[in-house]
Amino acid sequence: MAFFSIIIPLYNKEDFIENTIQSVLNQTFQDFEIIVVNDGSTDKSEEKLLQFNDTKINYYSKKNEGASAARNYGIEKAATDFITFLDADDYWYPTFLETMFNLISKVPDQKVFSAAIEFDTSKKIIPVQYSISKSNDEFEIVNYFQASLKETVLCTSCAVFHKTVFSEAGNFDTKN
Repeated sequence: MAFFSIIIPLYNKEDFIENTIQSVLNQTFQDFEIIVVNDGSTDKSEEKLLQFNDTKINYYSKKNEGASAARNYGIEKAATDFITFLDADDYWYPTFLETMFNLISKVPDQKVFSAAIEFDTSKKIIPVQYSISKSNDEFEIVNYFQASLKETVLCTSCAVFHKTVFSEAGNFDTKN
């Protein structure tokens, strides 16, 4: 069994999905499965995805019900204890999963892990401004609400969740 399940909801992202998948396949930590849930794309997203011939990629296609329903479908299919999400137009730096694995190894009682994000525009990369100051520590356990006064410290493309989070708190809300 893999260590991470990476769930990628896919809807009309033909211009991005190849870079997204490649960013996962280029990870320095390779113990993962990729679950791509095509949420009824009407463009060439599926065609571009199917060009990848990698046994780590598990592909599912369903009628369009939105990103939350696609993520929930992926959670049902996940075979690991640690679940992470990557939007089909986002990408990770090569050490993202290695960093998350190291954090999980250091504080295994925690159930949610997150990394900082950046916005990559056509002109520059903009780091997100959080309401907590960066410490010199390798990692920090923070209060979500305090840390998220300016910008949330948890977003789908930068967080890892132990699967019990979903059984205890519930899956993504499909009504909003």
